[in-house]
Amino acid sequence: MYCADKRMSNKPVDVTMRLLQPLLDQGYRLYVNNYYCCPDLWNQMQGRKTMLVGTCRKNRVGMPADLFQNRKRPGDFDFRRKGQLVTTRWFDKREVVTLSTIHQPQLTETIGRYLIIRSRKIP
Repeated sequence: MYCADKRMSNKPVDVTMRLLQPLLDQGYRLYVNNYYCCPDLWNQMQGRKTMLVGTCRKNRVGMPADLFQNRKRPGDFDFRRKGQLVTTRWFDKREVVTLSTIHQPQLTETIGRYLIIRSRKIP
């Protein structure tokens, strides 16, 4: 999204909040990609009855720094929680970072390409 009006901000958080203005406080869930997803957006959604889920870039301002300090091996999973916001980091061939106010930090049972079953629940 781009706004040609110089008086309006083109920051992803500001654009998202302008677009969602008529839908806030109605219990909707917002699913976003890594361009629009950041902890700052979650801070603005908090208290507006709008849930947030999305993949996120690990270098966004406000991401928990201790989550990204060590290298991971394929299959590793880690998370951090701040209130209702859960930041998860999962590593397969690439690193996948998600932010969610809907989901719990857990891995569920799956059947992979070679019928490998993995299951792990996080308390």
